[in-house]
Amino acid sequence: MNSPRRILIIKPSSLGDIIQGLRVAQAIRDQRPDAEISWVVRDKFADVVKRCSAVNGEVILFDRTNVLRGGLDILKRLRQRHYDVVMDLQGLLRSGLMTWAANAPLKLGHRLCREGSRYFYDRLVPFPTSGFTSHNLAVMLQFLPEIGLQAELTSPIHLDCQPPYHVDERLRNTRPVVLLPNSREPAREWAPFAELAEGILKNNPAATVVWDSHIPFDPPPGLQCDRFVNLSSRTTLMDMMGLLQTASLVVANDSGGLHVAAAMGIPLLGLYGPTFPGDSGPYPPGVGTNRILEAPDRDLSKLSVDTVLDQVLSIISSQTDRRQSAAWSGSALNEPHLRFTIGLPFGPLLYREMELSMKRHERRRLERDLETDRMLQTDAGRQQYWEMIAERCAADSMIALLETTLHLPGDVIECGVYRGSSIQTIGRTLADRAPEKTIYACDSFEGFPEEGVGRVDVGFLRFLSRIRKKFRTCADTPERLQKIFSLFNIRGEIVRGYFSDTLGQFAAHKFCFIHLDCDIYSSYMDCLNTLYDNLVPGGVIVFDDYRSPKWPGAEKAVNEFFGRVGGDILQCTERKEPSWYVRKSANAQSKAAWGFLLCQRPGLKEQRRAFGAFMDVRRQVTWSGRQFFFGAADLGLSFPLWSSSTTLARTAGSRLSITCWMRVSGIPILVMICSAVSHILICFFPVERYRFVTSSLRRWSSMASRLS
Repeated sequence: MNSPRRILIIKPSSLGDIIQGLRVAQAIRDQRPDAEISWVVRDKFADVVKRCSAVNGEVILFDRTNVLRGGLDILKRLRQRHYDVVMDLQGLLRSGLMTWAANAPLKLGHRLCREGSRYFYDRLVPFPTSGFTSHNLAVMLQFLPEIGLQAELTSPIHLDCQPPYHVDERLRNTRPVVLLPNSREPAREWAPFAELAEGILKNNPAATVVWDSHIPFDPPPGLQCDRFVNLSSRTTLMDMMGLLQTASLVVANDSGGLHVAAAMGIPLLGLYGPTFPGDSGPYPPGVGTNRILEAPDRDLSKLSVDTVLDQVLSIISSQTDRRQSAAWSGSALNEPHLRFTIGLPFGPLLYREMELSMKRHERRRLERDLETDRMLQTDAGRQQYWEMIAERCAADSMIALLETTLHLPGDVIECGVYRGSSIQTIGRTLADRAPEKTIYACDSFEGFPEEGVGRVDVGFLRFLSRIRKKFRTCADTPERLQKIFSLFNIRGEIVRGYFSDTLGQFAAHKFCFIHLDCDIYSSYMDCLNTLYDNLVPGGVIVFDDYRSPKWPGAEKAVNEFFGRVGGDILQCTERKEPSWYVRKSANAQSKAAWGFLLCQRPGLKEQRRAFGAFMDVRRQVTWSGRQFFFGAADLGLSFPLWSSSTTLARTAGSRLSITCWMRVSGIPILVMICSAVSHILICFFPVERYRFVTSSLRRWSSMASRLS
């Protein structure tokens, strides 16, 4: 379609989401300079939108303090205006009502919409190629192709705001390191920002550190110096944005300020705990000036000050090197091409250093292999080696997951053996706990298949040539593994060849445990498509490369596959080395046991068939590996709800489930009606929706149990 000129964007809150929406508006402005972009926003964030140069139309305020009057007023105002297209980037019931009220021939919403808002749109925007698990901003950018534009970011946003020199004169003529220690939720806040500030000042005498927070902060004695500027409780939201424009580096939790820095193209370091940067972090995550630190076990209390300080000092040092190179060449520091041109002369040196690193790694590997060969020549050495493998087992969460599946039927398979370290730990466990099971070691032992490595598999500075050289040390792995199998009585078989050629022989085989260490997207998809159906109920599949920055294709493949077939992607942290895994559901109907038992009454054969069909749909409808069906706890009243914490299932699934429950019993209809009433009551009010809906469902399901 031809690109429209009058565009209305609906994104009332919150700060981080609005900033990401403004990047979408900037992308529209870059490609369509004559477009008139208007915006619906909450009054508390109005200044942010008004000061963005991308928004040149009307800024319509939504008053949340008086929900009824403010809602009716904004619906009336939107009905009186004329737009070519309306884009609802929020995807909630209230924003859907605003979209419905707006006078426009085309009304767009995205597929992550909730609370029944999808029924107010003319068209749902498709997901990016990465599917349900795409970054929030990547999902928003998919609105652009619907109006004839490219889904790409070409420039940072510009906010018309000034640094808060009026608050503290020390901010003039400085490019400080700005610390933003606050976030919307306490679980997202990393506590030791004060220790980090002291470390920066101590290790970099030229640095100036600015503390900006809406909560009062009393600096400890170590921070009471001229190079530390405390702006806590002294700045407004626009002051903070003006301050960020002068920053050389921003260190922040997952917060709106972090997204502001990313949108302006400012170097940043984001600290992430319970939230995932791949979903809501700086976009694009881990690229260019966006650096991310994820806390161990997603717990920020386990992220040490030394780890964060090392990253900060590394960024500051690299910036100093770039300034010196720019001064030597006569280039201005703020030239946008600088970060590309400065790195070019050092490319060959960097590649050479990586080659030397690989050779050192190979030399150490050869020394370890020779030492292992010497140990295996004597009984005492073999016993020592066997104990060394046991120590690795005791530290690996993958082995803890394996131990939970040994009582199940089926064997064990590993795809992607490399040098055979994990195969030996698995074999050690099977030899002690389940000697009747066989471990299959599948690998080509010579490299990836022809054209198997795609662009999605090559991470930052992960050269394609280096990837292909990874396997040049694996030619002797099959012989070494066969020797280990025979010495320690491990039932192991080596399957040599590409997965697409060899895994077909396991079509009728059952497995209780699958370990995937395939590295690349195409190999992961081959293994998942071939082996997952062979995994017995209750079995576990472990992904060695999930969330690894070296192998981004692995995460993409896992998310796509389980976004299609269903399954929760979890992390096991029972032991020192964590593991990402999926446990295959033992019995999907056990999740709705109450309804299943209800179907067993005499004379309900037709209801049992309907219930089975409902459970088939329930298994298919997923998002990000999580089934979005709100069920009454412990009783399994599983059906889709229009709630603030769920996504409405596809229309066919919701209709089928409602029909099945109506035919099974009248009691769930009562629960559904009560849930709909609670949704109407809470959708416009800022309450703790998750807890409210969950507790309400538990009370209603308990009442239904007593009535039955």
